[in-house]
Amino acid sequence: MDATELINRHKNKLFNIVLILLALIISSKIYNAQDKAREALREQINEETRKNELLRDISSMDKRIGLYKNLFINKDADTAINTLGTIARESNVKIVSIRPAGEQRFPEYIRIPFELNVNVDSYHPLGRFISIIENQQGVYMVDSVSISTSNQGRELNVNLKVSTIILVR
Repeated sequence: MDATELINRHKNKLFNIVLILLALIISSKIYNAQDKAREALREQINEETRKNELLRDISSMDKRIGLYKNLFINKDADTAINTLGTIARESNVKIVSIRPAGEQRFPEYIRIPFELNVNVDSYHPLGRFISIIENQQGVYMVDSVSISTSNQGRELNVNLKVSTIILVR
């Protein structure tokens, strides 16, 4: 009877201890579930942050591509020849002949090469001519330069290969 008497005397305390243990177990389960949910939210936040950074990078690249597309303005061989003639007049270069070579088609652009034969008095106008060509707003490239002197030695005969790029849209 000693044990039953002890249980009856401490019945309320024992009930409270069981109730507290049950509450601790339930709260532990709730805490673990909330901790997992919080961790999932952290991962989702990190993933969304990475996506936002990628979208910012894509937007920046798109703007840069738009700026480069403006360089590839629509032009044809006639426009390019007129541009080269204007540049030659500005830099005191005499164009003896200009001949378009066969255009080269690529999936995204067309490359139109020209062979120019020019005469200049000195290297300075030639340098100015090449500099202006390569600094045009549209894309022009000097692919090769061959320089020789004339029979009298007063003029330079220059053969140039110049290319321009047209963007295919």
